[in-house]
Amino acid sequence: MTIQKYSKAGKDAYRYVTWYVDEDGSRKQKKASGFPSKKKAVDACKTFCKKYENNVCKPKKCSKDLFSVLYKEYEKEHINRLKPSTADLNKRLFRIHILPYFGNMYMAEITPKVVNSFIKEMERSVSDKTGRPFSEDYRKDVLSQAKGFIRYCWDNSLGNMDRLPFNRETKVAIHKKSNKDFWTVEEFSQFANYWKLKDERKYALFYVLYYTGLRKGELLGLQKQDFDLEKGELKIAREYQEVSGKMIIQDGTLKTISSYRTVPLVDRVVEVMKEYFDHYQFADTDRVFPYKYGRINDWLDDGIRETEVKRITPHEFRHSFATLLNKLQIDPKTAQTVLGHSNIKTTLEIYTHITDEGILDVKEKLNSVAV
Repeated sequence: MTIQKYSKAGKDAYRYVTWYVDEDGSRKQKKASGFPSKKKAVDACKTFCKKYENNVCKPKKCSKDLFSVLYKEYEKEHINRLKPSTADLNKRLFRIHILPYFGNMYMAEITPKVVNSFIKEMERSVSDKTGRPFSEDYRKDVLSQAKGFIRYCWDNSLGNMDRLPFNRETKVAIHKKSNKDFWTVEEFSQFANYWKLKDERKYALFYVLYYTGLRKGELLGLQKQDFDLEKGELKIAREYQEVSGKMIIQDGTLKTISSYRTVPLVDRVVEVMKEYFDHYQFADTDRVFPYKYGRINDWLDDGIRETEVKRITPHEFRHSFATLLNKLQIDPKTAQTVLGHSNIKTTLEIYTHITDEGILDVKEKLNSVAV
């Protein structure tokens, strides 16, 4: 028996949901709503249950109600209709994290306690590739996919569930974020100099990444025609995607409308790219950095290990760029345009990184006016 509270005509109302086995032996769900109080809903449910005595609310396990079986339908009806890169990511999250945990469970066995245990398991897990814990954003994505599937089953009366095993409070744990997940210009210079001596192709790649704040897919989707080195501008018009191990490059695939933008190039980036194009020949529509996602991570790890700068991720180059804009007192609205954020809130969340130098500057300014 499950009692649910909802709003009806501006007033609180209650409904009950229960399961029973009818005269033919079929397991069915019974719902009734419109009760003015929780007690009346409970009493009504008990009255209904008496009609079927011991046949009410008995769980019945059926293979078609297995999480893994219903997921196949969900993948076909929902996931496969998404953008290829999004569908590929969602399938990967199910394959790596969700199906190994829930796959052999019947939907009716998935309780709030089970979901919370899954959340804790994700907090303890580490990436096989990096050996580091999964980020909060990554864990949020995994939980969102799991909840989305369970909600799909509930909304379509699949799996013989008598209630949703989560609510608005079912979330991943949010830990205090460090203000150090970015590189200063000095830290980047130390890292870049290693690649300048070792491989100018990687040097150029990381230089563009640091001083443009591009997303990794945008960087790997760049073509020679996107660079206007005379004007010192870079046009962002497409992104690189990996779908089921295959590379996809096409216009019109950026994250949002705001992602289509022109980014200014500092003089040093212009110099680096002119040297790059002098040494390596590209047609206008050739990819300038013809690599896969994983290669950037590998090269980043190599450079960090050799230079002993603090560890950041490729996406945190973007944070570094936003922090640099903030330090140079570029207004948030302009930064939003350059970064390609559709929502100013996203810009402001990244824009709040504070350096030790900035804290000292605040102290000095306060001292100048204190009486």
